[in-house]
Amino acid sequence: MTKNKISITPSRHPELVSGSINAYPQGNPLSRACSSLRSHNHDLSLKGRGRFGFTLAEVLITLAIIGVVATMTISTLTANFQKKVVTVKARKVYAELTQAVQLSQIHNGTVSTWDFGVGTETSSNGSVENTRFVLNKYLLPYFKGIRECSVGIDYKCGYPMSANGINYELNNGSYLSCVSQTVDKDILCISTVNNKGVDSVSGKDWFYFQIKDNRVMPYAWHDGITREEIMKGVDVRSTFGKMYIACRNSKSDDLSDEYRLEDERAGCTALLMLDNWEIKEDYPW
Repeated sequence: MTKNKISITPSRHPELVSGSINAYPQGNPLSRACSSLRSHNHDLSLKGRGRFGFTLAEVLITLAIIGVVATMTISTLTANFQKKVVTVKARKVYAELTQAVQLSQIHNGTVSTWDFGVGTETSSNGSVENTRFVLNKYLLPYFKGIRECSVGIDYKCGYPMSANGINYELNNGSYLSCVSQTVDKDILCISTVNNKGVDSVSGKDWFYFQIKDNRVMPYAWHDGITREEIMKGVDVRSTFGKMYIACRNSKSDDLSDEYRLEDERAGCTALLMLDNWEIKEDYPW
């Protein structure tokens, strides 16, 4: 009995070797299934592109929203940066003043023993000559990086302390204006950290210090004062009698006292110091 031999000729359908889905005859069921699968995948691809695409209007609206948010964010960051710069400069001037007074007291005795009564001055603010004498003897020799800028009321050298005061420029770009008071036996100083001339604002562009009782403190400071008192407004005693000290943007309704300040920001330096030289959320910036 003769056995039938089955031979496979690879060259009969060479396209099968490639693995292409088109390799099968069109009538073949496998070919139809592959064609259907490829068509289905193509449809899904088109549907996917339609589902995740954006129209021009949607893109423009999104860009507009991003622009508004970015503008608000940049404005906030800029304001916070400006506040930080101001507080750092104010604190630095306070530290330098404190160091100068401490060094001076080592060589010249306590502030309460300093000679504030040179000449025949009787006014509380003395004179330019008296101020120059006191500052040259007790303060300037112990203060680094300071030079005289002008005398009296001169806004180009920061916010001036008094017509009898002397204005100085510091190495860090800040200004210091001081006056010696012969009656109250103290030194009042204004530190300008952001010079806007006559438009400078207390507690924002310049800060108010007083050298008295053997230390440097914010103007009209007294131990035990609270931030609540300063925010609301409080009466304190000074050379001129009773003074109304506060840190707020609006004026008080009660201005009957002739010694009350029209500008209710004289206490902002004290408030800033109580807040550890940080601008809090409720600070009247």
